[in-house]
Amino acid sequence: MSLSYIKRAEQGNHSALSFVGSIILCFGALLLGSLPLIMAIGFKKILSKTDEPLGNNLEQLMGHFPYPISYALLMSGFVILLGAVWFSIRVIHKRKFGTLWSDQDKFRVKDFLKGLIFSILIFAISDLLMHQFDPGYHTWVFNADKFWAFLPFAIIFVPLQTLAEEALFRGHLYQAIGLATKNKWTALVICSIIFGVFHFGNSEMGINFWKMGLIYIGTGLMIGLTVVFSKGIEFGWAFHLVNNMYLTLIVTFPTSSLNGPTLYTIPQPSADRILLEFFIQFAIFVLALAVLYRKNLKTLLTESA
Repeated sequence: MSLSYIKRAEQGNHSALSFVGSIILCFGALLLGSLPLIMAIGFKKILSKTDEPLGNNLEQLMGHFPYPISYALLMSGFVILLGAVWFSIRVIHKRKFGTLWSDQDKFRVKDFLKGLIFSILIFAISDLLMHQFDPGYHTWVFNADKFWAFLPFAIIFVPLQTLAEEALFRGHLYQAIGLATKNKWTALVICSIIFGVFHFGNSEMGINFWKMGLIYIGTGLMIGLTVVFSKGIEFGWAFHLVNNMYLTLIVTFPTSSLNGPTLYTIPQPSADRILLEFFIQFAIFVLALAVLYRKNLKTLLTESA
């Protein structure tokens, strides 16, 4: 009998204790994500023998080194997280890592490419429409020297960072909660809330705490729906990858957590406008999923987990 995506986690060691231990391990790795950057700053202070303050926020921490170096150190924390997820699946649960990719126990290239193409289109169309309605919303700030120096770091680390988050939140955690509750919709909601809460420390929350918080939880819900529709994390990883590449290389704004060298900036970001854009994208996203995965629509209600 074919197993659902959640029930793939029943392979190998699927005791409650093993899931508790592996989830704690993964979230411990996530919380230690900034450790490489902080350790590098500490070594710098020791070698230079200065009393330079460590900093109270991410922007100040990133300011200790040239931006590409600080970025690489910060993102290397997600390599630790990805390693923790791999260790959890292969060593603690003693099952194939493919069970985390999809209900077919393998990485489905077609689903990843679907997500990639769709995501590029939705961001491109959204920006074109915004430019038509408000030509001054984006400001060109391209700095060739800084951009090209940073580009290789983004190309290397954004895929690793987004894969680590997807493997944890939409893969390991979703399967664990799904097995515990016997309901994929409950797992979807809980994982979306946890994903959003773990982003509440980002400086974007300063724009408007409640509205940006709603966007983060909503983004978790939106990406989580790709798992429910597609029965795997490939489509969601592609969307997350394009989203973060877009925010890292194409458009940023002054209060962004990672305000690096991009092509454009939004000088005065509005929480209301960002929220409106998000709701429009959410509606389009769900409709697209329903069309792209129409063959799976019946299982949305017939399969509980």
